[in-house]
Amino acid sequence: MASKAPKEFIFYVIFEDREDGGLRARSPQVPNFYLSHSNADLVRKDVEPALATILSEMYGLPMSVRHVPALSEVLDQQIPMPHVCDQQSYVGHIHR
Repeated sequence: MASKAPKEFIFYVIFEDREDGGLRARSPQVPNFYLSHSNADLVRKDVEPALATILSEMYGLPMSVRHVPALSEVLDQQIPMPHVCDQQSYVGHIHR
């Protein structure tokens, strides 16, 4: 059953390093979203399509997701960010 979704909304994804050099990604705000792999680049690559699929199923509407850059990314990494646990913003919106 489709739930009513706002046209656009922001949520967070938490990235955590794995002991084997891999990466985990999860979002407390998006049920059933959890990615983990020994190849960190594969996790980063799959975040947006996985979130879009889950949100589309949740709301019964075609959704897209994009990363919202942090201030440190906008300033070309001039502000150091901890890498052990990194929280990044994403925006989801309905395709119409």
